[in-house]
Amino acid sequence: VRIGGFPQATARERNGRWTVNADLNWQPENSLGATLFVTRDQQSVAQRTRQIGVTGAINPVDADWTHDTHERTWTVGSTFKWSELAGGRLAMEASALAVRGSIEELTRAGPAAPASQNPSSPLPDTRYQALDTRFTATWRMDRATQWKLQASHRRIKQSDWAFANLGASTLPNLVGSLEQSPDYGVRVLRLSWVRTFR
Repeated sequence: VRIGGFPQATARERNGRWTVNADLNWQPENSLGATLFVTRDQQSVAQRTRQIGVTGAINPVDADWTHDTHERTWTVGSTFKWSELAGGRLAMEASALAVRGSIEELTRAGPAAPASQNPSSPLPDTRYQALDTRFTATWRMDRATQWKLQASHRRIKQSDWAFANLGASTLPNLVGSLEQSPDYGVRVLRLSWVRTFR
């Protein structure tokens, strides 16, 4: 079968993932309880590509290149609930979630591959982190009326080489989008009055 006059490529890919999770629950009474959990997640993708020319493989081993991606993430979260306060009128709930992770990318090209396909240096790791905290307090005036106060804070930050300072002429074969990795915080405070009609 004739493939064409230009070198083509075929690829093989292997994926793997494992996750470990631990939970701790504490509830001394019905109106009081807390939860803590920790999760470790790791994903790996291994790719191997072989260049194919008009008559077959080009240097079957020496021209192959491989690309390995390893993503590691830690997640820690907790929730605290306390109800039946102030004679059953007040209930409070607080929660927090923190995520930290990194993505490592490693590309290797065989010695027979063209110089343009050999990376001059390893790609920097991509790092990301997020923090989300919430607090809710509910005050019941009577069976049909309640006040609710909600406060939340979210912080997201990422360091990604594919976005950082990537302008229109930064890379010779890529038109930059001028996008930036997320790096922001959001705070929300909400007070609501709820009336239930029966």
